[in-house]
Parts: sequence; C-alpha cells; structure tokens
Amino acid sequence: MCQAPDLLIVRGFSSVETQDYPQAIADYKRVIEIDPQSLLGWGNLAWTLYCTGDLTGAIEAGRKAQAIDPTAFWIWANLGLCYAAKGDWQSARPLYETRLSGASETAIKGALTEIEKALRKNPDGAALKQAQVLLKSRLLHK
Repeated sequence: MCQAPDLLIVRGFSSVETQDYPQAIADYKRVIEIDPQSLLGWGNLAWTLYCTGDLTGAIEAGRKAQAIDPTAFWIWANLGLCYAAKGDWQSARPLYETRLSGASETAIKGALTEIEKALRKNPDGAALKQAQVLLKSRLLHK
C-alpha cells in the first residue's frame, strides 16, 4: 500500500485527472493524517471536493490550506471559485482582490479559465460572472 505523502499526492493527482475522486479524496486525507501541515494535501483535497460539487467541504479544506500558506495564489483563487460557485460574491471578491495585485498574468489566466469552466456548467451564476469580469479587468491592467 502506498503510504509516502509524496506518492499519495502524485496518485491523488492522477486520480483527479481520471475523475476517480473517491481515490483522490482518500489519498489526500491520508496525506493530511501523516502531515497535518501539508499545503498540497489540504489544497488538493479542496480542489477534489470542488470537482465533486462539495463546495462546503472544499471551502473548509481550502481555508486550512490558506492558513498553512497565506501567500499561495492558487489557494486564494480556488477559494474564490468555490464561493463564486456557491453564489457568494461577498466572500469571493475579497479573496480575489487580496491576491490579484501580486499574481502573475499566468496565474490570473488560470483562475479565469476555471471561472469560465464553472460558467459553462452554471451560465446564470451571477457571482461567477462577477469573478470573470474582475479577473478580465485585472488582465487588461497587467
């Protein structure tokens, strides 16, 4: 059985790629059991839970990742995405705005790509549309 955190992270990532979310969740939870301060464990668990539609669980895991590394833009962007997908722009907006000024163009484009994917699933999502506008405006000013 695979128990090394790095190997579990790799297997979890591969499981997400093949949409084997239960395996990925199990792997990331095991990583967190081994190392409760694992940014990749918490961050990837948050992303996987988002992929399954468990936005509340994704936000909880994302907040734990954010506490481990408050400078990781991908964590902030994923939390913003989760809140926007829930329709909670009041919570999403400050997450994006807090880190956008220091984010690279590539990071902002990545966040925008995920917002646009979410909009394809939920074209009426007002908070998602607001996130899209904010991210696009930041790209214009980069």
